[in-house]
Parts: sequence; C-alpha cells; structure tokens
Amino acid sequence: MDWEGEEHLVRALESGRGVVLWFFSFCQSLIMLQALREKGYRVAHLSRIAHGAPSNSFVGLAVLAEFARRAENRYLAERIVIDRKLTPRSMRRIERLLADNYCLTVRGDQEATPGLTETLFGKPVCLAPGAPSLAWKTGATLLTIGLYRKGFGRYGLRVDPPIAVDPTIDRKTAVRQAASVFTERLERRAESHPDDWDGWERSQGFWMQDSDRQTSLVTRE
Repeated sequence: MDWEGEEHLVRALESGRGVVLWFFSFCQSLIMLQALREKGYRVAHLSRIAHGAPSNSFVGLAVLAEFARRAENRYLAERIVIDRKLTPRSMRRIERLLADNYCLTVRGDQEATPGLTETLFGKPVCLAPGAPSLAWKTGATLLTIGLYRKGFGRYGLRVDPPIAVDPTIDRKTAVRQAASVFTERLERRAESHPDDWDGWERSQGFWMQDSDRQTSLVTRE
C-alpha cells in the first residue's frame, strides 16, 4: 500500500475531535480498512443493514450478512449498523466515538432516498447526507479517501484535504456545499481510474442500455 496525503489524516486527528472518512468505492473497501488498521488508526464503520446480505429476508439480513461482514470486522474497532437513518442510540454512539478521536468510515458514492441531489458526469445522483451532517454536528474533520490500483497486488490510498463544513451556517447549506465538493472529487477520481470505480455498475444512470440513450450515443459519434 502506498499512501498519499496521510498528513491530512494525521493533522485532523491532532484536533482531537475525530475524523469522518467519506470514502469512494474504488477497488475493495476491505483493503482500505486493512490499511488503516495496519497503520494503527482506530476505525469505526457506519454500515447499512443490508451490507453483505444476499437478500432482504430475515435470514439474509440477520444471519448471512453477519458472516459476510466478518472479513471487515477484524480491522474495525466497531461497526454501527443502521437501517435507513440513524437512530438516537446510534447517533449517541457515533458522537462518543468521534469525541474519543476515532476515524468513522462512511461510504459516500451510493444512492440514497431521500438524499442530496447532485450532478455527476452531467447526470443527477442522490447521495446520502450522513457524513457531512455528522461533521457539522460534531465538529469532526471531514476527509475524502479512496483506493486505486497501481499494479498487481499494489494499491494507492489517497487522502484528500479536508472539506470545510461550517458549523456557523445552517446544516442543509453546509451539507450541500460539502456534497458538491465530494462529487467534484469523485468525478476526477473516476476519470483518472475508471476501471477501479464500481459506481458504473451500481448507478443505473450510467448504463447505456435503453434505446434513447443508444440512439443519442450513435448520433454523437
């Protein structure tokens, strides 16, 4: 693993108010968690209830998902599992972890309903507002982070400069400003490493399967 910008993470932790790592879905997040753990960072992960579940059945969510998460859990100090939004109990736990200067990893480039509508490659996407909202509420530093492949068995892990989240303005405005920076950075990452981003497969807005889009594509060519 080759780190880039780790100084941003070190400096953020020096503030003592915790760090929200808003990560891009490049390569495998498991590798990112392993790299953070091996460097000695204390990491908690905010996870959706369906993460690792093959279906939304009781067995899928309660049993099989837990088996799928075990690979990640060995690199985590804690995992906070939520359904669609944070409960008061989960929120209190996150606030405590950030106050204790943990890193909280939150996946950013996944669509959410309801969410923040942003533009990515000229197409609308709806992103979850959780990461910037947490930074606004707690005073934790908000950083973006993501992997990319450098060769066989070799990865780069890039930590970007902090995204400003102004606690003196209203939450919605601060969160929207942060989300705009996030999508700009995501676009640059995807342009630089298009084969590493799994958002092409997850976001239906980027498929070229319907006839109107195919016709438009052919016309431009």
